[in-house]
Amino acid sequence: MSSSTLLNLFSMSHKAQGLLQLVLVAFLLFLSCKTTNVRAWYFQPKTHVEIINGLDSDPSDLTLHCKSKDDDLGTHVVPYNSSYEIVFHPNLLCTTLFFCNFQWPKSQIDHFFNIFDCERDDKKCKKCKHYIWKISSTGACMKDNKTKDFTICYPWNK
Repeated sequence: MSSSTLLNLFSMSHKAQGLLQLVLVAFLLFLSCKTTNVRAWYFQPKTHVEIINGLDSDPSDLTLHCKSKDDDLGTHVVPYNSSYEIVFHPNLLCTTLFFCNFQWPKSQIDHFFNIFDCERDDKKCKKCKHYIWKISSTGACMKDNKTKDFTICYPWNK
């Protein structure tokens, strides 16, 4: 075998190693964007989800406990007409989901709602990075950026 043939084999091997490294980096990047971890995806702008206690028919404290697949944000008590905010980086695949349990003194049951569902919310408000929800005894209403009213309403999850 000539020295030029050996040199070509070495060069191809070196190119193959570079390609393998590139594939490995791409794979790790793909895995990192599948996570919904609050701190995981820094390339995306932060999303803010504001939750307002709007229990008009029963003005009392709202106790909420929000979670994602990866993060438990703990229990928080929100006084009437006050708010609590969640800030996170959604993943690029738009699978980020935060769900909350809501309780208040006169309610006999716990109420559940997906407070951020990337797939649902992105359809309602393209390019939004600040979602505002008002919680009432009948469910959750998102503020419409066009009308500035809480007109995008959903009942409690069953």
